[in-house]
Amino acid sequence: MQNNRLFVGNLSYDWLTQELREALTELFSQYGEILEIHIPQYLDTGKHKGIAFITMQHANSLEAAKKDLNNKLFGPDGDNSDSARPLHIDYVKPKEKRENRGSNRSFKKRGRNDY
Repeated sequence: MQNNRLFVGNLSYDWLTQELREALTELFSQYGEILEIHIPQYLDTGKHKGIAFITMQHANSLEAAKKDLNNKLFGPDGDNSDSARPLHIDYVKPKEKRENRGSNRSFKKRGRNDY
């Protein structure tokens, strides 16, 4: 694995973003050092999108966290509450480098009478 990032999905929308960040920090820090937690948010409302990306120091920390936490119930009112959801955890695949393909449209120059 080239990447030390995990995708965490199916997060409850009942969390406030800062509370979610703190809860994820507490949950994942037991597996190793967390370098970054990225929680995407909607630009217009500022609410989180129900997903997060966790970057950890060591790959073995990611493996242990994925193994133990995938499908674990996790919610703002406790793991056994109605708001708890099973986590979906997977490795983030590195982005493939894309070639600069340019446009596949061919434009012709229009003359004065082409309009």
